[in-house]
Amino acid sequence: MKGCGSLAVAPERRGEGLGWMLADAALARARARGVRRVFLTTPNRWFPVEVHTRLPLVHWLPDGAAGRAYDLVRKPWAKENHLLGPAELRALFPVPVRIHNLGMTLVATT
Repeated sequence: MKGCGSLAVAPERRGEGLGWMLADAALARARARGVRRVFLTTPNRWFPVEVHTRLPLVHWLPDGAAGRAYDLVRKPWAKENHLLGPAELRALFPVPVRIHNLGMTLVATT
């Protein structure tokens, strides 16, 4: 998470689904530096195209079927992605956040 003045920005990264511990830690570090606002983006699980693989609908399949599809298109690393929907993203934060749904991307701000 990069900070400038009173805003901290967390870039989107592969292996989505930051996990509550990473979000808590990043937010805590930002707050410890005196950052008042946080801006975090992540791909939207409910967008029909998975943004890292550019495959439509595969990320909505059960894990086993999605894994086989990722293997078939030679993108086995995509099995490690755990995309978040708005509720899952909101639940990562220990403080209230606002979720902005931009279609393909979700943005959390404090």
